[in-house]
Amino acid sequence: VEAIESPSMLELVRNVRYTVEDDEGDIMCLFRARYQMFDFIDEFIGHGIPFSMLTDGRMWTDRVQDYVSAIEKAE
Repeated sequence: VEAIESPSMLELVRNVRYTVEDDEGDIMCLFRARYQMFDFIDEFIGHGIPFSMLTDGRMWTDRVQDYVSAIEKAE
């Protein structure tokens, strides 16, 4: 993937898509923040290219609900 300084999420998705179409290998994208990863997924998922995440892909609200449920069970 070609490095672009401060790309929009749409530019990043296009860049990744073009790289996937041109090469047979794998791509790893690293994000500084989870919201960037979710923005990327929202744009990328419509292209039908399979992907996996090496991190927990749940939203922070889902994780907070898990914590609340665990505390309620402990009480």
